[in-house]
Amino acid sequence: SGGYSLQNEVAAAASGSVLFNATPTQWLSVPNNTAFVQTGGFTIECWFRPTSTGTGYVWAMLQHNFLTCKWIGGQFQIDKSYVGNPTSYTPQNRTYAINNWYHIAMSSDGTNGALYINGVVEATFADAGGTVADGNPFYIGQYQGQGQPTPQGYISNFRVVKGTRVYSSAFTPPTSALTAISGTQLLLNTTNDANFLKDSSTNNFTVTNNGSVTSSSLTPFTS
Repeated sequence: SGGYSLQNEVAAAASGSVLFNATPTQWLSVPNNTAFVQTGGFTIECWFRPTSTGTGYVWAMLQHNFLTCKWIGGQFQIDKSYVGNPTSYTPQNRTYAINNWYHIAMSSDGTNGALYINGVVEATFADAGGTVADGNPFYIGQYQGQGQPTPQGYISNFRVVKGTRVYSSAFTPPTSALTAISGTQLLLNTTNDANFLKDSSTNNFTVTNNGSVTSSSLTPFTS
């Protein structure tokens, strides 16, 4: 009855985060792939702990109509690549403090969707996102890999699910590391070791570290 059951989420053996502390010179990129098409159901989620109110993209793709998550002045916004805010976009315009962990989830059925912050609707939208036709990478912490702002802070447990609107109503954020549920296309559990950029999905994507992004022991699952 709406929402997503989190009972099957289990903790990874170890969990940490990725630290972005130099803007705009640090970001992660994943090769262009149909796994990131947004014209059908999809869910993108992660935890983000900002250390500055400065502008940056939590995720993005330089692709017409691609729905990105932008952090700007203490607010989370949906930004549509090449277009700006999507049509039928309804933001709440809440302001969030730095140095706190926030669970971010953008979840859509291909027509209607929402951006959730800590399980609460932050914005709704009523149009589909983009394809991957332009051939550009999927970015974490960047928009186009050419000097756009990087959000200063930590990102943990980044997951992309294709074909499913995982969250359709308010929910309690997961309390342990994300797992590869059905439809998972990318899963970075961001362990605090040499494998912190390993993709644990069946795609096993190569994640390119641009600008010496580092791992951290900070995790959203502990105080």
